Amino acid sequence: MILILLPLLFLPLLSRWSAFLLPYVALLALTSYSTFRYPAVFLFQYPALFLPFVYLGAIEGAALLSRGRQGQGARRATVIAVALFAVVALFAVAYQPYGPLNNQVPISYQLKTETAANMALYSEFSKMTSLIPRDDPYVLFQDNMPQLLPRPLPYVPSSVPFNQFPLLPSSVSTDLYYGRRPNGTQVPARIDYVVVDPYSPQFIVTYGSPPYNASMQYLFDKLYSTGDYGVLAEASGMMILARGYEVRRSTMFR
Repeated sequence: MILILLPLLFLPLLSRWSAFLLPYVALLALTSYSTFRYPAVFLFQYPALFLPFVYLGAIEGAALLSRGRQGQGARRATVIAVALFAVVALFAVAYQPYGPLNNQVPISYQLKTETAANMALYSEFSKMTSLIPRDDPYVLFQDNMPQLLPRPLPYVPSSVPFNQFPLLPSSVSTDLYYGRRPNGTQVPARIDYVVVDPYSPQFIVTYGSPPYNASMQYLFDKLYSTGDYGVLAEASGMMILARGYEVRRSTMFR
């Protein structure tokens, strides 16, 4: 919170808007989850919960300090405005995308690299996944592949909201035979297709605690080793396994 309020000279703390920062302060105090902390928090949507009140508070705080006689208040407002400009400029130099501290924080600000799209690779991926029927709900895939959604949810009764049932690898236990409903009951987890990209970080990442911490690499290896799956398609290292598909009939996209 100090690093968030310092560029604004802590002016939000002088206003009534500071009360709206308390939920975020409590969140920081009650959890050790690094995503909620500076600077990682700015990678996600969470700043929307507190930044509006930070800026509203800065405006009101500056207005409160500028009160007084007409001439005195105007001079004080000018001093505050100049001080804010100077502090924000100093912080911008230090924390801007190409500033000297960029390599000291866990966030890459090299936006041209981060946002560069390989359309040839995307076209290969789209062509691959087009082989999977859109109405087949039994697809296991990495969580960086939203193109495969939406799909029907065969395990969840109509009385259960769809967003309570995870569709990512964490929904399949490490024995690969069961999925788990929100109420804790298990159901057979039939898997018709497995889509992976071994060159992406999501291939080896794990989610949650055992037994729901299996990576896609683990699931891919276990399923392929059963002999029940063949390589339906491959492109630039990305692969689709299909249940009952013979390896010798696999389709390759180059």
